[in-house]
Parts: sequence; C-alpha cells; structure tokens
Amino acid sequence: MAKLYFSYAAMNAGKSTLLLQASHNYRERGMNTILFTAALDDRAGITTIASRIGLKATAKLFSEGDDLFLAIKSDLEKQPINCIFVDEAQFLTKQQVWQLARVADRLGVPVMCYGLRTDFQGKLFPGSSELLAIADILREIRTICHCGAKATMVVRLGDDGAVLIEGDQVAIGGNERYVSLCRKHWEEKTGSWPVEEESSPTLEFELNGGGVGEASARCDGDIKNKRRGCPRVKHGQAQVGSKATNSLPRTRNGGNKIK
Repeated sequence: MAKLYFSYAAMNAGKSTLLLQASHNYRERGMNTILFTAALDDRAGITTIASRIGLKATAKLFSEGDDLFLAIKSDLEKQPINCIFVDEAQFLTKQQVWQLARVADRLGVPVMCYGLRTDFQGKLFPGSSELLAIADILREIRTICHCGAKATMVVRLGDDGAVLIEGDQVAIGGNERYVSLCRKHWEEKTGSWPVEEESSPTLEFELNGGGVGEASARCDGDIKNKRRGCPRVKHGQAQVGSKATNSLPRTRNGGNKIK
C-alpha cells in the first residue's frame, strides 16, 4: 500500500539534498518520478529544486489554488509514476495535503514531502501541521545548533543582523536570513527567557490548626528539610518566624487536638 511521508527539519538540514538523492535512486532504476516545489520560492530559479551542495533537478510548481490530486492523476494517465516528491511542503495548504493523501490512498502512488516544521516564531506552518496530523510516516532530519545540540527551531534575521520576533510567517530567504538553533538558544535569542538571572526555588507550606491560626515556614534553596539553613519543626510544634511554639492544644493522651 502506498503511503504519505513527511520528512521535516529546521533550516539547512539537507532536506532538498535527500529529496534529490531519493528521486535519483528511482530514476537510476528506470522508474518515473514527479517533483513539485512551491511557486513562491524561486531562490534556485523557477521550476528548479537545488541543494546547497550543488544537486538540482527540474520540478513542477504548486500554488495555493492548485488541485494536486487532479494534476497527478492526469500525469498518471500518460505514463506510469512510481513516486511523487514535494519540496517546501510547509507551503502546502491543508486541502493540498489531503489531495496528496488521496494520491497515495486512491491512485496507489507513494508521496514523499520535505519541509520545515515551524516558522521563526515557533509556530507550525499550515501544511506542516496537517502533514504531522495525517502522514503515515514521519521522519525527522537532524541538523545542529552552534552549541552542538540538535537544532529544532529557527530565527529570522533583519538586514542589520538582529533577530526579528514579528513579521509575516512567510519571507523567503536562506543563510543570510535564517539561522537554526536548539530550543534553549532560540528562547534566549528571541527574548523569551531572562538569561541574566534565575530565581531560587522557594518552599512554602501552611499548618492550619482549626481555630488556632495559621503558621507558615519557608526554606529558600533546596527543598529538603535536612539541608543546612532550613528550619526544623518538632512534633507538636508550629514554626512562626524564627521561634517554635507549642501552639496546638494538647489532649490528655498527649496528641494534638484538631477540631
């Protein structure tokens, strides 16, 4: 049974390279493939998919209003097709993702999509969102952050090199405009995390003694009572400020009387 695949990654992970290599493997064995790419991304030239290492191939263009199921069905009536490849799949509409699913389900042709998962604000693209929801096979293509960790996010740079946090979701660009980062450094670069200070954890609890008021104890730092500096509360006592007091009424047998 043919399947719908989605291979996703951050920028500059080699998505187009893998697509072109996979298509070449089919054609090397005498099989036919059809390549699609987004009409709005013309960095490599119109009707061309190109990788950063120099590989390229001719592709058909898709735009927002195109019916990919009908287009592929028409091509299939002219010649056998063994696999469909879609580059820049994040720019697909949700309807087009379903059209590609029908190509796999009803025409029996596997469809392999490659694209970004999220935009520079950390939000899913519509096409990627739908592919993550309904694709049969999900594959993550990995690239690395400058710190060596896996890069899963991307930041957009302005003309002055500063990180942008607002703007249109789609702005075509390459290395000069986008940088892939791990989640930790993406938060720092976008100002989502205060890098300069981290507050110490605080432990707070209340002892409610039914008519005898409230008492609270606080321990900054380690939450374990055995750690140096934490007040210790003896059985039958409540800690108020820095003094311990036998504030709970006693019963005859020595237990605490709680109403």
